[in-house]
Amino acid sequence: DPVFTTTHVLSYGTDCLGCHDGVESIGANFDHARTQFPLTGLHQGLICTKCHLDARSVVDLQNTPSQCVNCHAKDEPHEGRFGTACETCHSTSGWKPAKFDHNLANFKLTGKHIGVACEACHTDGTYKGTASTCGACHQKDDAHQGQFGVDCGLCHSTNGWKPSTFDHNLSAFKLTGAHLNAECNQCHQNGVFKGTPTECYSCHAKDDNHSGRFGTNCGACHTTTAWKPATFDHNLSAFRLTGAHANLACERCHSKGFSGTPSFCAACHGDPAFHRGMFGANCVECHNTSNWNASYNGLHPSFGEHGGINHEGASCRDCHTKNLGSATCLKCHDSNNPGDGGGGD
Repeated sequence: DPVFTTTHVLSYGTDCLGCHDGVESIGANFDHARTQFPLTGLHQGLICTKCHLDARSVVDLQNTPSQCVNCHAKDEPHEGRFGTACETCHSTSGWKPAKFDHNLANFKLTGKHIGVACEACHTDGTYKGTASTCGACHQKDDAHQGQFGVDCGLCHSTNGWKPSTFDHNLSAFKLTGAHLNAECNQCHQNGVFKGTPTECYSCHAKDDNHSGRFGTNCGACHTTTAWKPATFDHNLSAFRLTGAHANLACERCHSKGFSGTPSFCAACHGDPAFHRGMFGANCVECHNTSNWNASYNGLHPSFGEHGGINHEGASCRDCHTKNLGSATCLKCHDSNNPGDGGGGD
């Protein structure tokens, strides 16, 4: 074919023996599949001069570059952002459809990200330098209005927005006990999370059976496990419990509530009839919280010959068998002795 010959000479020169050996090793019957670069897809229909430019010998033909970019740099619309290995995404069947294994990138695709169109994240045909933070794409979807920051992955996964999880132990308010099973909206009302108060009373004022008499720090007596049993360290109050007081049920003293409970002895113990009103309401002058047995150290009123001195080891009831307003000498003195008997009001 004169036209082919002319074109061939213009492309490869006139030194035919540089490539041909007379037996057509290279020519019409040349099988490219036997080389290191087999032709597939659209490469099969190309004329030799498309790839073998200015070749003048077999060596020139063999040294023809085989990388995609050597022929297709002019066809590359990505401006080098994906490198020069076109075969990573394209095949010889055609530029489209193209595929890209995102797992080869720094940002692996999982869950619903796998089915997203490239341009949903790579806007304006930009690929290199695309932001990989959740907020870069999902800020418009943030129902929390930035209260939890921009790292959606702390609570959500790529499988879907729901169900979501949140490790409350990463916050300043750790969840324990019954708090672990509370619904988020029980504390975080109206979708507000940031700035939620952490004081007990902010949630439990309605549960306060004490009507505020113990203040607002429920944790002073209760735990997050349950309201009951409750404990109260009475030593933190103005009235410390000692002796028999320590084992009393709360309602024994706090029969009408807690706030304003009187702390003087007679408020609970009254004045025994035995005293006949002689000692007032300050029981601790003779008694202590460990035992009601009295220890009177004052001077005894003058009575006959005894002149105000105490009988060592004697009990008040030895002489005052009924009450302190009456006395008998018969504990110590024989009634047959006229000088010893008697005694009265």
